[in-house]
Order: sequence, then C-alpha cells, then structure tokens
Amino acid sequence: ERSRGLGDVYKRQIFYAENQAYENAATSWERLLEIAREKHLDHWIHVAYNNLGLVYQNLKDWENAIECYQLAYNRFEAAGVTQGMVQSLINLAQIYQKKGDWEQSIQFFKKAIEGYDKIGDTDKAGRIHITIAQIYKKNQDLENAILHYQSARTYFKKTENIKGLIQVYGNLGIIYKRKNDPEATVEYFSKTLENAKKTNDLKTIAHTYNNLALAVQEQGKIKEAIEYYQQSIEKLYHLKDIKGLSLALNNLALIYQSQNEWDQAFQFHQRALAVRERLEDRTEIAETLSNLGIV
Repeated sequence: ERSRGLGDVYKRQIFYAENQAYENAATSWERLLEIAREKHLDHWIHVAYNNLGLVYQNLKDWENAIECYQLAYNRFEAAGVTQGMVQSLINLAQIYQKKGDWEQSIQFFKKAIEGYDKIGDTDKAGRIHITIAQIYKKNQDLENAILHYQSARTYFKKTENIKGLIQVYGNLGIIYKRKNDPEATVEYFSKTLENAKKTNDLKTIAHTYNNLALAVQEQGKIKEAIEYYQQSIEKLYHLKDIKGLSLALNNLALIYQSQNEWDQAFQFHQRALAVRERLEDRTEIAETLSNLGIV
C-alpha cells in the first residue's frame, strides 16, 4: 500500500535506461527518490541512489555518480547491509578507475575485499584481488601486482576455483617474463598448463605451450622448446587459431634456423608463410619470405 505509485515510476525509468535515454532515466529516478523519502521507504531510497549513480555513470557525470554511490554506501552502512556496502564500494572504485585516479580506485577495491571477507564470499574477494593486480600491472607497479595475484591464488585455492587459478598463474608467468626471470616464468606457465589440463581448456593449453617454449628457449633448452612448440602447433591447428598458429610456426622455424637445421627450418617457414598469406599480413609475409631466402 505504501509503495503504491513507485512501481510505475520504476518501470518507466527501466524503459528509459534500456533505451539509453539516460537523462530521462535520471529524472525518473529522482522522482522515485522523492516519493520514497516522503513515504519513508528505506529500501527504495537505497535502490534509487545506486541506480542514479549508474545513470550518471553512463552520462559520464562522474561527480554526481560519486555522490550518489557514496550516499547509497552511507545508508547501507547505517543499516548494516554489508552486501550493499560492498557493491557501493565497487561502484565507487570503478568510477575513480574511469576518471584515471587508479590509486583512489584501489583503496575502494581494498575496502570491498574487507566486506567480502566479512560475509565469507571468498571467490569474489579473489576476483577483486585480480582486478587490483591488473590495475597495478597496467601502471607498471609489478611488485604490487604480484602480491595481489598471490593473494587471489590463496582465495582460489580455498574454493578450488581452477579457472581463477589459471588466470592467476598465467598473469604471474607474463609478469616474470617481463621481469626477465625465465625460471619463475617457466614455473608459473607450468602451473597454468597443469590447471588448464584439469578443465580441458584447449585454448589456454595451446597458448601456454607456446609461452613455455619461449621461456625454456631463453634458458637454452632447445630440445624442450621444440617439443613445446610442436604441442602448441598441433592444438592451435585443431582450434583453427590462425593468428596463434602463425606465431608458433614462425618461432619453431627460427629455432631450427638458429640450429642450422635447414630442412626443418625451410619446412616450418613454408608452413608459416601459408598461414600468413591467409591472414594477409604483408609485414609478416615479407618477414617469412626473407627468412626463406636466408635458409
């Protein structure tokens, strides 16, 4: 009875939002908020502030979005609704991320992790650690990125989240490759491969074999690198991943070329050329023709 009239306003603003009429949606949510205040309907006030924040976010009106999300957070906090608090914190973190203030964004994400810890949502806490790690990685802070990937690994091990572990180990392998640490790179790509095999994630398996080949090649383990490239090529072929196949064939051809194994080098350069012609990448075609000429 007390909510009479709110339902129609709610349906109207949903229609506006779905049709990207965000200014109309904002006006509609403001009206719903006004009615909710008059009728002392706390739940609707929470909903209105959160959705107003989302509308302003779509309008790229960052300051109004922040204000609405902060008001929603304050009300959820006063009511002791942890799940609502966490969602508001994530919304605020995403806004600051869009604004380019990544340090402030990380602070809100960290507070969200505390909320997930409180309600025991281990998987979501792990996902937020990955988000923070990716922000650090993007901003070249590799040490903090490593710390948060490792924290995510701890959470995912508790919940036996294999897909989460694959993402963690794959990213750690990439970071250590960037840090020129072949031993750690091989360790984490090996763990990626081990977990990808558990879920039969063929795409990850194929690309991880290629990453492992590059890493052991840097260690001077040529025979092992060749075996990994061959595994990668076989699986990329079945996946019809032409771009990945082009890269793996080229890498294997260059290994044989570096070892003066001319027949094998010639064979794999020819196979790489056939794939690159399908991709119509003139630069890569020219590179392969040059290598064939050298061979």
